[in-house]
Amino acid sequence: MEPPRVAVFGASGLIGGAIVADLRRRGFSVLALARRFVAGPAEERIEATFAQLSVEDLAQILAGRGVEIVVNAVGVLQSGPSGSAETAHVEFPQRLVVALRAMDRPALLIHLSIPGADTGETEFSRTKRRAELAIEGSGLPYVLLRPGFVIGPTAYGGSALIRALAVLLLRLPREERARPLQVTAMSDVTGTVAWAAAAWAAGRREFAADFDVMSPEPTSVGEVVEALRRRLGGPRPVADFPRAFLGLGARLADALAVLGSAAPIRSPCSPRCNAA
Repeated sequence: MEPPRVAVFGASGLIGGAIVADLRRRGFSVLALARRFVAGPAEERIEATFAQLSVEDLAQILAGRGVEIVVNAVGVLQSGPSGSAETAHVEFPQRLVVALRAMDRPALLIHLSIPGADTGETEFSRTKRRAELAIEGSGLPYVLLRPGFVIGPTAYGGSALIRALAVLLLRLPREERARPLQVTAMSDVTGTVAWAAAAWAAGRREFAADFDVMSPEPTSVGEVVEALRRRLGGPRPVADFPRAFLGLGARLADALAVLGSAAPIRSPCSPRCNAA
């Protein structure tokens, strides 16, 4: 018996790409979907602005390709020219839910969210929480995954910034170093997705689960940077970044975002944001 087909939305991102690669290694048939692919092996994939696709278009893509499991790894840290958090985190999951409910056979939805989405501190967390509520009330079998700050073999966005800090002669100011940060190994995220997919393949159909996938012990930004410094062989820092430089860099990145920049040093979305 062939394993169920899995569609991964956001397949060109840090987490989505890792999920695609891991599921393929495990023998799953994977349909990769992303707004844009820049590299990767020849594979069945769809390149489109799917966050704006209609319910009918989504249903046709999924049903027409025999998809039984959908992984939604779509996320934008902040609204910008490339898309808004409202569109990516709320409107798209809502349409995806309707499309899945219209399918002739049941499908499992695995949705990537963030820890603390219910606190509603930022646009990122508020929109992520609204997506969770839509999924929880949909009647679909679902798994909500809430990874912390994801660290994997590759780097993107915030995880690239942390690596850069680990090899500089300057360190973050004391207040920034003390900020809480719970990390997640990429393998724990991909392994949890694979567990759910395998359970579905084995016949399980009752799913209404949510998992905080992260280190049980709280850490801090400074501890994570220092751990990476030791691993990468970075130099011992000699001084702190001037706080004024951090604020100036964030404001400059906010201004450049109008031109499409996605710099990780923009005004922070939350200390709990993940690297997706």
